[in-house]
Formats: sequence, C-alpha cells, structure tokens
Amino acid sequence: MTLPLSLLPLAGSICILISLVEGWLLALIIYADVKALKKRFPGQRDLVRSHVDYVLMGALLFGSYLLIKHMALDLPPTAIGALVLGAVYNPFGFLIKAVNPDLAMAKSKAGQVGILLGFIPATYGFGYLCIKIMLALHVLG
Repeated sequence: MTLPLSLLPLAGSICILISLVEGWLLALIIYADVKALKKRFPGQRDLVRSHVDYVLMGALLFGSYLLIKHMALDLPPTAIGALVLGAVYNPFGFLIKAVNPDLAMAKSKAGQVGILLGFIPATYGFGYLCIKIMLALHVLG
C-alpha cells in the first residue's frame, strides 16, 4: 500500500478549515451571544483548545511536508498515515468535550485506553519524522 505525501498538506488544509469554523463558532458564541450555539457547545474552553490544536496540527503538517520535500526524505506509508491520523484525531477529543463537557470517557478504563491509544499515531508519525530529520542532518548516527 502506498500513501502519497500530498496527504500531508491535504490533511493540514482540513485541520485549518476545521479551526476556522471553530473560530467562527467561538466568535458567534462569545461576541454575538448566539444562545443556540452556547447551548450546543457548553464547553467553550474545550472548543478553544480544539481550535488552537487544529491550527497547530495544520501548521505541523504543512511544515512537515515542506521539510520532507526540501530534504528529499523518504517516509514509509505507515509514517504518512500516522501523521495524518494523529493530526486529525488528537484535537477531536476537545471538540467532543466542547459538545459534552460531562463526557465520562476519561473516567472509564475503556475511555482512558481510547484516549491514550489516540496519541500513538501522532507520536509515531512526528517522532519518526523528527528522527529521520536528525539522521539526515547527521545529528544522530
């Protein structure tokens, strides 16, 4: 199975677009005092976290793509897939908590395992890329 490197800027674009929508939701909730949105997103603090996290993930994906291209690095499909999945999945938990702040996911063992497992793709993808960059720069090895 091959995954094109172009998935990184595509996923980065999706992350930024999600963040823009969340930014507008926050503006409508905070400044326009739209009651229906306040009711739909009672966890506004988590909506802010999701908004910022999606911006960061989008920027990381764009930067990763440019570094990979510039340095002519070769990434396996598993690393590309992990970068995309990790960047899109990680902020999603904050979005879920913005809709349902009382979500018991973090209180149950299954929920805790689900949250922890969600960190694996981003850790593997970004960690693999960072080590690959350091090897290419002859910092390691």
